[in-house]
Formats: sequence, C-alpha cells, structure tokens
Amino acid sequence: MKRMSSYENAQAETGDLPFGAFSNETSAGSDDGTTIVAEHLQDLFYALYQVLQLAGMTPNGSLENGNQSKQFLSALSNIAPVLYNNTATYNKNALVVYVYNDEINLYKSLAASNTASLSDATKWKLLYKINSSGIFCNMSLSSPALSGTPTAPTAAAGTNTTQIATTAFVKNAFSSIVSSTAIIPNYSAGQNAPNGFVAPSNGWLQCRARLDSYQSHVYINGVKVFAVEPVWLNDWSGWQLYGMCLIGAGQTVSLDGNAAATFYPFTTT
Repeated sequence: MKRMSSYENAQAETGDLPFGAFSNETSAGSDDGTTIVAEHLQDLFYALYQVLQLAGMTPNGSLENGNQSKQFLSALSNIAPVLYNNTATYNKNALVVYVYNDEINLYKSLAASNTASLSDATKWKLLYKINSSGIFCNMSLSSPALSGTPTAPTAAAGTNTTQIATTAFVKNAFSSIVSSTAIIPNYSAGQNAPNGFVAPSNGWLQCRARLDSYQSHVYINGVKVFAVEPVWLNDWSGWQLYGMCLIGAGQTVSLDGNAAATFYPFTTT
C-alpha cells in the first residue's frame, strides 16, 4: 500500500499518523487539499480484497450494505472464530462463537455457503460449551484409540446401562455375587448318583474342584471341564489340579477318579 504522505498536498508523517494523512482544503475553493485519485480507491479496494482472499472468496459483484449484503463480514467470519451473525455466509469448517445467557458456545459449519441458523444440526455442529460449571466437549469420535491409563467414573453398584464399566466396577460386581459359604461341601466321585449332581433350578452355582490324579475329571452335562492350575506336589506323588466353573440351573455335574468338588451360591442380582 502507498503511504498517504506520498500524495500531493497530503499531511506529513507524525507519531500519531505514521503514514501521513489526507488534507482538507483550508477554505472552499482554495484547492490546497489532497486530491482524491484512482490510486486511492485501488489501494483501498485491494486491501479489502486481501481479506476475501484469506477466506477463499472472490468479489460477488454485489454492493456492500449494512443489512443483507455483507461479503466482507462473511470473509472475516471465515478467517477466524468470530461472533455468529445470522446475515453472514459461512464456508464449510468455519468456526463461530455464540454467546447466550453467560454461556459461550463454539460451532463448526458443516456446509459450504452456509446461511442456516445454529439450531440446524445438519448445517452446524456444537463443538464446545463453556459456562460457570466448566468446559464441555461435544465432539463425536468413532473408535478412538486411547493410550496410557484412561479413567472414567465408577458406576454405582447395580448399574445396568450403556455407561462405561471401570475395572473397579467389574471387581465390585463380581465380588458381590460370589459367596464364600459352601452349600454342598466336599462332593466327591464316590457320592455320585447315576446321573451325577443336578444343580437347583433357581440360580447359578460356582463349582470349585480338586483333582488328585490325572485320572480324575469333572464333567458338566457330559462335557469335560479342564483344570486351570496344575501344581506338581513336593512329594512326587502325582499331579493335583484345581479348577473353577459355573453351573447353570438344572445342569448335571459328574466326577470320577479322585475328584472332589465344593459348590457355592452364585447369583446375578
């Protein structure tokens, strides 16, 4: 841009006017003021046009006014987040700020040439809301990859919703449904009825089994249950295996060999 002081009859540069200033006539007809020439308007026009360039716009051919024709305001609004104006036109991905009742909201435009109101969820997305309670994010992420040790509130016992379950919630829930009081202690293969032990029909049982030799097994409805922790005895007398499983209502448990089992209540309430 040209310095204003470079034009004929312009004021010199000062501390308050570092690039000079235009001068009026000292009196009507004295012809000693700064003459307005085409260069002045060109400088002004292209200075404003650079703002449109930053916003990815070109002049739309319409005169600017203070009502509905506000391309320059639209350009400013698309360069950086500014207060929302319902007469401006927004590019896709433009950010606007909307203040209402001491609450600050940040919206993102979802459409090109967007003139829709902020209530139109197909054209605007609320990203952040800031009020006296804090900052709330409204961004939807699909399958985010978390790292480190992300945390979440631990739900109250008995919660049955789509809320995230923390490891503390799972541990508490499991602890609350496993009883340490045996209802049938030391059930052994020698006690088997022909069809084995049949679990009651009013809930689940937890079966804790001990197998004192490799020839001992635990079956549920005829299917062998594998032990989970083999331990070699110090006296080299053989293998001893321990296992735990759940038995559903009415299922049959059978033991053979040197197997023994203890049954505990297991409820889902």
